[in-house]
Amino acid sequence: MSLAIQPEGDAATIGAEVARTAGGLLVEVSDQEGNGEGTMHNFISEHLASILRPFAEHLDRLHNTVAHLGDRLQDTALVTNDTTVELSHNVKLLASLRADLNDLGRKVDEANDNINGLRSDGSSLREELARTRSSIMTLDEESKGT
Repeated sequence: MSLAIQPEGDAATIGAEVARTAGGLLVEVSDQEGNGEGTMHNFISEHLASILRPFAEHLDRLHNTVAHLGDRLQDTALVTNDTTVELSHNVKLLASLRADLNDLGRKVDEANDNINGLRSDGSSLREELARTRSSIMTLDEESKGT
């Protein structure tokens, strides 16, 4: 005697069949009392295996996905580390450039102060030149008059 379990929706129907049906589990049950334990054990094992197979496949896909994400995370960590080193270098370079710019600003301020001083000196020299010319003209007129 054979017993086939055929899934139907959320429930399963049990019917006596001699052949294995597509998608069903074939179980042979002994007619003798006490001899069905092994066949029932086989039935339960096969049934649990068929129930758990999709979960195992999903778990394998999940494991592969986690491994792939782990690889990508490791790649990202390497890129991040390289970027961090480069950023640290750029921060040092920027600090150096900032110091150079501040020094250049001080030198430009000094140069402006020197230029302003030279302009002041130039104005003083022009005034003195004008007085000297005036004095020379006065002396020239006095010498012509005498």
